[in-house]
Amino acid sequence: MKKKREVEEIIKRAIRDELALRPLTSIARMRVVLHQQSYFHVHALDWHYVSKLTQQVRIENLAALYPQDRATKLAIIKERHRVITEKLSHIVEGEPSNGFDKPIYPTNGERVAAANTILLIFTHLPS
Repeated sequence: MKKKREVEEIIKRAIRDELALRPLTSIARMRVVLHQQSYFHVHALDWHYVSKLTQQVRIENLAALYPQDRATKLAIIKERHRVITEKLSHIVEGEPSNGFDKPIYPTNGERVAAANTILLIFTHLPS
């Protein structure tokens, strides 16, 4: 079954976010991440489809990096910064991450460590 282009782009963005955090993510891990983000049940993603989309995202990333001028490097850094900041802010706010059987809430120590990391990120930004 062919997916709509908009749905495929949404799934690609989730894959791109995961690859920004963990560039060496396997297809099996990618399927688990998509399952945790509720893409698996809604869109019935099989291994081959996830592999194809992951390969497309990696090729797009390589194509974007090849000419790599300053603006491209800055765009890559901003995208990675956005993803990391979103993940850390969810931890600071105490939002649960999805486990297979129940939600996993961050501990107070994890929340404090995430807040300290956000402060470090924003104090060391170049002007």
